[in-house]
Amino acid sequence: MTGEIISDKKGVSYEELFIQHLTDMMLEVKGIQVKAAKNDIEEINKHAAKIKSTILAMMNFEFENTIVFSNFCN
Repeated sequence: MTGEIISDKKGVSYEELFIQHLTDMMLEVKGIQVKAAKNDIEEINKHAAKIKSTILAMMNFEFENTIVFSNFCN
């Protein structure tokens, strides 16, 4: 992955953040494909863990946005 992505008051839109997360996951999938050809289970697991952390980051960001929007509407 390209590193930690933080979107708060830095002007990063939701769409940009979402695209970055998807790009990171696609790169990790490509990494898994390469390591699978070499039968490198340890590296495959590392890529899988990075995908999992990216998905969790996406879910966390969505959850935080939902809370902010809910508080804004109330």
